Amino acid sequence: SDSRKIDPRQLRPTELCRLLNSTPLGEVISDRQLRRHRTRAGFRIGDDRTIDLLRYTAWLAAERHLRQDEVAADGLAGYDAHRERTRERQKALSLSGRDIGDLPEVVDPARKAKCTSSFRRFCEVYFPQTFHLKWSNDHLKVIAKIEQAVLEGGLFAMAMPRGSGKALALDTPLPTPSGWTTMGEVRVGDVLFDERGRQCRVVLATEIMFDRPCYRVGFSDDEQIVCDGDHLWTVHDRYSRRNPLTLRTADMAERVTIGQRPDRREHRYAIPLAEPLQIAARDLPIAPYALGLWLGNGTASSSGITNHRGDHDELALHAMRAGEFMDRRPYGDRGMACMAILTETRSSSAIVPSFQSRLRRLSLLGSKHIPRSYLRADASARWDLLAGLMDTDGSISRDGRCEITLKDDRLAEDLGELLSSLGIKYGSNVKHVELNGCRHGPYRRFFFTAYADQPVFRLQRKRQFLPQPRHGRTASRRFITSIEQVASVPVRCIQVDSPSCLYLAGRGMVPTHNTTLCEIACLWAILIGARDFVCLIGSDEEHAASMLDSIKAELENNESLLEDFPEAVYPIHQLEGIHQRAAGQLYQGRSTNIGWTAKEIVLPTIENSSASGAIIRVAGITGRIRGMKHKRVDGTSVRPSLVLIDDPQTDESARSPSQCNTRERTLAGAILGLAGPGKKIAGLMTLTVVRPDDMADRILDREKHPQWQGERTRMVYSFPSDEKLWAQYADTRAEGLRNDEGIVRATEFYRENRDAMDAGAKIAWPERHNHDELSAIQHAMNLKLQDEHAFWAEYQNEPLPEEEADDDLLTADQIAAKTNGMGCGEVPLACNHLTMFIDVQQAVLFWLIVAWEDDFTGYIIDYGVYPDQ
Repeated sequence: SDSRKIDPRQLRPTELCRLLNSTPLGEVISDRQLRRHRTRAGFRIGDDRTIDLLRYTAWLAAERHLRQDEVAADGLAGYDAHRERTRERQKALSLSGRDIGDLPEVVDPARKAKCTSSFRRFCEVYFPQTFHLKWSNDHLKVIAKIEQAVLEGGLFAMAMPRGSGKALALDTPLPTPSGWTTMGEVRVGDVLFDERGRQCRVVLATEIMFDRPCYRVGFSDDEQIVCDGDHLWTVHDRYSRRNPLTLRTADMAERVTIGQRPDRREHRYAIPLAEPLQIAARDLPIAPYALGLWLGNGTASSSGITNHRGDHDELALHAMRAGEFMDRRPYGDRGMACMAILTETRSSSAIVPSFQSRLRRLSLLGSKHIPRSYLRADASARWDLLAGLMDTDGSISRDGRCEITLKDDRLAEDLGELLSSLGIKYGSNVKHVELNGCRHGPYRRFFFTAYADQPVFRLQRKRQFLPQPRHGRTASRRFITSIEQVASVPVRCIQVDSPSCLYLAGRGMVPTHNTTLCEIACLWAILIGARDFVCLIGSDEEHAASMLDSIKAELENNESLLEDFPEAVYPIHQLEGIHQRAAGQLYQGRSTNIGWTAKEIVLPTIENSSASGAIIRVAGITGRIRGMKHKRVDGTSVRPSLVLIDDPQTDESARSPSQCNTRERTLAGAILGLAGPGKKIAGLMTLTVVRPDDMADRILDREKHPQWQGERTRMVYSFPSDEKLWAQYADTRAEGLRNDEGIVRATEFYRENRDAMDAGAKIAWPERHNHDELSAIQHAMNLKLQDEHAFWAEYQNEPLPEEEADDDLLTADQIAAKTNGMGCGEVPLACNHLTMFIDVQQAVLFWLIVAWEDDFTGYIIDYGVYPDQ
């Protein structure tokens, strides 16, 4: 019948197999073989549903019979030969993708030759933004010593005011312990914060720079920062396993997002969130938690508060524990809302003002906001304030997503700053609502993810949904969402003394970066081939690793170095920031053997390259240093020939004579012996004298350590002779600062009397002063007036004697005189932990019991010896 007819030009795969296998002759074909044939032949034998038997037969004849005589050179024929050819082609494609091809030509051979023989020229040509001011005589002397140590060997130690940074726009806000300043207003000596929330000091601020290429960097929390193209960011790159990386703004601009489809694009770079700002505790007129309750549910004109009936008792309990009372009113309740009042006068001690009077004193009545003293309180107080707000106005979903909506006014702006100061990544949007035909708003909705280790809530019904913290949580970083080039604006650089060289910038408190001279000396030494193994040593391994990150950033992003040193830099650029490619990279068919880890760089092995296979490795002075060596792929071993030591002591170690002695012995033994038996190592060391007779002070003393040729430079070699005029200047300056007028009137006074006030002064670097100062002399005197102890230590490298300079160094009698006012064995109510310490000696045990608050404030409870003496 017609229903049983089949068309041989349109057979289904199962029909074709049954038809071919039903003949008494020929091969048996399986479904799997047929699928493979259809994949190879494609539309030549049919469409996606059917097969043309005639075309399929012709294709089989061509594949199996006509090619039998085509025997490959290796003895393979037919399909096997085809498969081998395909494998070889794929291999060739892989190799061509990994091979970097020919190296670019050197752009300016004459310039390269000059920079190879002159360290000063190297700095000026390849780092013009860093060294844009005229050199001082001290600079030239230090540069000559560095050049001699690198090229000829020897040791050189120096103490001088430190280098420079990268540029941000003048209106970029910078958080300070007392509030905010801007990049245009910040001065040397001002205190900022680093990425760990710790306070750091500005040690250099450059002149304002114009006509620089500028970019606006956008972040996932809506923060925006304008900076120049050379500004450095410490980021996590999705394409790299060697995170974190330090990259230039200009180099990230073209690769901010990943993916081609608009609905599946992801952000490539992330910046770790700063940790909560660390600020000393202070007395606050209202308990932070109670203030948060009032800001959330309180009446703007009084101390009244409206709570949910089911939450009131628990909120009142938490408020009482914080030191405030919340009494329920006997009237005014409606539905589930109950009325209460915070600290009625009858409930207060006669010496404690009422809650409402304290609100009035803080200018909060009729103007809800978070006072500046609370935004810059200690972290514990800020967590309490946030908990009060979230317990009243906040909410949390079952997956831990927190939300709070406030009217988009000053309180909302303050809440954003509060969240940033606690290291919380948040998003926000603005919306209006319609109610009874009227449009209300705008309202600002904040949303963020919190975890059980973050005290965002105290209410049990909300706190129970906080998830347990997990490793690698996305709420611990913000993403760079856009980098757009904008019209050039005036920019400025600063440098801070944080161990990582990072400081926080912008309302979102984003960590950003600066660099040092010691790293540039390392680059010069390896690129010109003067040294094949350089060891970077810091006060600890983390400090040393931050120096290596800056060197990596220059090798990856400095276009001038690429132009003149392509044999060393071009293979690194070809990695395109994806450091997993290093293991497979080829040059002319041979591996470049690049090494790129958190603790080591191995430059590419390129024939006729001065820097071929050069190594840079980091270590902390207290870590494993002895016996350091590197085994190359050819089997040879190399040891360090140059060691660069950057600030080998910390402020804490400088105050410990035993630590100073230990580090000094490490320097003389393990470090100077790195080159191996019978070999001398070249060494450069930058130092900061923290206190008299510390490690740095002794190394710089040519009587004690003549081999280091210590060079101690100063900002001022001779001070002005007219002390009366400078005393008047100091009074005018102090009055202007007290009245929030800055130093404008003081500068005018200096301008009018400049000749007399400059008389007798000899300054080391005449070009070094801020944009609102007239001279380097005025700049130096401002630093001296700001903090004389810091000035003598940081800028003169001659710290004042201990009895005058350092209040942190206490004698045993002073320590014994410090008491907490409590009896022996009494534990303060705020303490939740007890620790017992025992110092075991040969004949006696010394013991001590300490009670701790949650913020690690400690109280000595009892102490003694056993057996009693």
